[in-house]
Amino acid sequence: MNGNCFKYVKKSFCQQSEKTDLFWSFSFCIKINIFEQSLSNKRFKAEKLSESFVYYITGVYIKICFCLKQKLKTIKRLVVVSKIKRIIREILREQQEKQGGAKKKIDIEELETSVIKNVGSFEEYQDLGGYREFYHSYLSLVNEFKLTPVKSNSNTIEKKLNLKRFWWLEPIYNKNRWSPDTIIKLSTVLNIDFYLRNKKYQTEKELIKIEVIYNYMKQFQPKETICREERSLMIFNHLEHLLEGIEAEKYLASREGKLLLKRLQLDENQLGYEVVKEPFIYWENDKVPKHHQQEVLIVEGLATFHTLKKILKRGIAWHLGPIPALLIWGAGRRIEGTISYLEDIVEKPEELTIRYAGDIDYEGFDILYNLKKKNKHLSLHMATEFYRFLCSFGEEYAHTINRDQFRRDELLNFIQNDLKDDPQTFQVIKQLWEKRLRIPQELINIETLAMKGWLSHD
Repeated sequence: MNGNCFKYVKKSFCQQSEKTDLFWSFSFCIKINIFEQSLSNKRFKAEKLSESFVYYITGVYIKICFCLKQKLKTIKRLVVVSKIKRIIREILREQQEKQGGAKKKIDIEELETSVIKNVGSFEEYQDLGGYREFYHSYLSLVNEFKLTPVKSNSNTIEKKLNLKRFWWLEPIYNKNRWSPDTIIKLSTVLNIDFYLRNKKYQTEKELIKIEVIYNYMKQFQPKETICREERSLMIFNHLEHLLEGIEAEKYLASREGKLLLKRLQLDENQLGYEVVKEPFIYWENDKVPKHHQQEVLIVEGLATFHTLKKILKRGIAWHLGPIPALLIWGAGRRIEGTISYLEDIVEKPEELTIRYAGDIDYEGFDILYNLKKKNKHLSLHMATEFYRFLCSFGEEYAHTINRDQFRRDELLNFIQNDLKDDPQTFQVIKQLWEKRLRIPQELINIETLAMKGWLSHD
């Protein structure tokens, strides 16, 4: 037999790649090449090799390849099992994060359903080994999570490998993570009941921020009330690296800062600061009749604010309800936080009659509803004539409401109550509401008012 024997063996194995694993055929060809090269280095000639010897070598290598493939299948099976186990571990860990300091009862059948949902489908679950793998994976996690079966219990239904259906999952946050000395120290100045009840929040990062507030309140009792941003800077000036990227002066105003104060049950009076609202833009009408001096009109949009201001300044006859002494630009939802600025403009805002005008859509009415709900000391109403004018166009200028706007049907009763003296306008609004249509306030402008005959000079 000559050196062509090796070429024959390599060729025959490479041709089997379509029927077997290409990897193994390719590996065998490489090994034959190495073997052939080693013989050449030792000055052996391929011709001297007996045919039986070559077939022997080939047979040995086939067996090695077969064993390796079996090993690969075992490894693949282990990967599959670890996926089931990983999903169970993640579900149990998530439960522990939520359960606080009390034990939680785990339903095995509900747990299996959650695993199937996480896998994607029941078919995929079966491909991963199904209940058998679930059973073995769960039992392998019993010690890790300190799972114990409920004493009064039953087995899982119609399962050959039975598990007790209900198990107790031990909490991971059942002990204080802060030292007793630290807890006693903080308790002398701050209310840390929240952290004693919810031990998962007893982190080092949280403790550092709390200790900064503790030290500040103990050493620097606020003597003057300053702005929130100023107080925030004074407290957290040297702690900016731990404030989640929030600037020190803005921390108390941030969501994280407000949450920290809520957990400690602290308010602005205890820390000696006040919240300064950004003032709204307004215009005072010096031509207002005496009997309208308590009238205020809030307009949602800037364009409409300027149009109404222009009409009032020019002395054009006003047909949109009582003439306002004060015209305010609400700037959308911003007015919900800035309306308190009225107290800086007038002496007794509760004596004002405040009318609101905005878009005919879910959000526009929601703004007015929130204003009335949060400011019950103020006399707030819909600007009836304003909405009557918009509704006079019917659906000519109506557009579909953006899906982002949340619809609260209970607001219809609120609108109907405000428009009880104008049922016709309410009916138009109701029809638009049900059809998910809106009319923008910008429909009130110099051209449309003139077209409807609502403009005339005094």
